[in-house]
Amino acid sequence: MALMAVGIQPGDNVVTVPMTFIATGAAIVQAGGRPMFVDIDPETGNISIPELRKFLESKTRHGYCSIRAVVPVHLYGLPAPMNEIKELANEFKFKIVEDACQAHGARIATSAGWKRAGTIGERRMLQLLSRQKPRRMG
Repeated sequence: MALMAVGIQPGDNVVTVPMTFIATGAAIVQAGGRPMFVDIDPETGNISIPELRKFLESKTRHGYCSIRAVVPVHLYGLPAPMNEIKELANEFKFKIVEDACQAHGARIATSAGWKRAGTIGERRMLQLLSRQKPRRMG
């Protein structure tokens, strides 16, 4: 639902990482998007900013980037590098829908102070039980 809320239409390209639970990719497909995967940073398990930048640049033609949204996964309680993702979102004009299912209570230092994982992007996905698969985004 969150991906639809940010305007994802059938056939839109949505980036996430392959190191996540299947529900992340399934949510993209359910919204009609096409999941595209960017490699992780091997030290954190989160999305690699250099790889994301390289991927976004490869999908940009005549000043237009074909990526409509990025779904960063906050993995094992460690938030994704949201400050850098936000900068890329401003540059390449994509929406951010955070997957914070595995990072309840995690905090991120921003220029506006500390923020909770899942509160920086336009929308977020959360779950309440660690063994329960995510069912809702919003």
